[in-house]
Amino acid sequence: VKKLILMNIRAFQKSDLQNVLSFLQDSPFTNWTEETWLKNKLTAILALDKNKIVGAFPLQPRSLNLGNSECIDVLWATSFYISDKYKQYGFGHFMWKKIKETFHSEYKGIFNYNSPQDETYDWYISLGSYSFAKIFSYKKNVSIEKSPVNFNYFDSYADINRIKNKLYNCFNKYDSSFGGTTYRHKGFWNKHLNYSYHRNHYKYSILTIDSQNSNDIDGYILLGETEIRDSVKRFDILEQSLNPSKISIEKLYKSLMSLARSKKLDEIRIQSSSEDSFNKWIKGLGFFKRWSFDILGQIFDPTSFFFNRVKKNKLFNNSFKITIISGNNTKKTLGDGKDEIKLFIPNFELNKLVLGRLDFLSAVDSGKIKIVKNNKSAMEFLSNIFIINKWKFHHIDYI
Repeated sequence: VKKLILMNIRAFQKSDLQNVLSFLQDSPFTNWTEETWLKNKLTAILALDKNKIVGAFPLQPRSLNLGNSECIDVLWATSFYISDKYKQYGFGHFMWKKIKETFHSEYKGIFNYNSPQDETYDWYISLGSYSFAKIFSYKKNVSIEKSPVNFNYFDSYADINRIKNKLYNCFNKYDSSFGGTTYRHKGFWNKHLNYSYHRNHYKYSILTIDSQNSNDIDGYILLGETEIRDSVKRFDILEQSLNPSKISIEKLYKSLMSLARSKKLDEIRIQSSSEDSFNKWIKGLGFFKRWSFDILGQIFDPTSFFFNRVKKNKLFNNSFKITIISGNNTKKTLGDGKDEIKLFIPNFELNKLVLGRLDFLSAVDSGKIKIVKNNKSAMEFLSNIFIINKWKFHHIDYI
């Protein structure tokens, strides 16, 4: 009890940096350096016993792509660590509460990657997080590729930076309509490769195939050559963006296999969202499932986020009156027009709805959203805003 009274839980300050980095060195999780912490603009919530750090919740600001050029600013929990002798006091709960109190006006929510097999998974769920996507990890043994293939290969930071416009154009063409990823800008790859906290464990390279109709590329695979965690010599596919045609996929993966063989690697691994159309090629390409994890998260104020999305729509006008009754029976209303609709939306469904993880009409039909008072015009208006959008996953966002 004495420890609970003495504990100070507060936001990270610049003067805390060296003490935080030193504290995290003892954790089994992410070990940031001063450079990677600063370049990734990390912040944190800290637990202190007097002036000694005994708990840290590092948080990385990200621009989360919801799909179709809509992005929101969120925090990503990279890890959570508290000294063993303080775990019994439940400070993690208070630190989580402090995250929401401190950052709710600047960020829309908080997210993290976690597996149902991880001991912290149920803890995050108990704090109000929800699962928004399932990610599968696959592997394939390197085999002899007899067919000759032509591909471009870039294995220096300078070369990769020189093709950043081609990477950007390719990603926008094939992946920007999907949600679930960190927003891509032209400097994304150079920054990440230089300042990722895993940079010392990977030798980065990019394999591309040319487009027949332009100077752009028809696809690329960002690779990390590594033996991290299990000493298996391999390529981790950190990101791929490619023409979804069978010809392009087979060409790119034949190129990849040829490259891996030349480097005497043992395996190729990839992680992919359950909603990614690439999954239909996984088995045919010889990959086998290893394990899975989820994208967990929560929106700090989903009702306000709902109304903000409504107000941004160009068809919104003064004729609408929209009332949301959420899972904790709080009621909020937008507008005072004659086209009135009242909806009861549980918190989980409201979170999914605003993130494009739930289709409005389907949710109404299935009873996930209950109509308290109906209006045809308002129903049609909302159904055009809140539609489901597929999420992809790229390993580069995890690391």
